[in-house]
Amino acid sequence: MLVVLIIGSPFAIILTIIIFIFLLRFILLLLFLLLLFFLCANLVYLLFDIVSKS
Repeated sequence: MLVVLIIGSPFAIILTIIIFIFLLRFILLLLFLLLLFFLCANLVYLLFDIVSKS
C-alpha cells in the first residue's frame, strides 16, 4: 500500500532508494559484527582449549 504511494513522485523514489541503501548498509554492518563476534568466540574457545591441555 505504502509502496504504491511512494512510486508516484520522483523525489519519493530517490528517498526510497536512500532508505533502502541505508538499511542494506545497516544489515551488512550487523552481519559483519556477528561474524566478528563468532570469530572472536572461536579464538577464545581455541585458546582455552590449548591452555587446558597444556
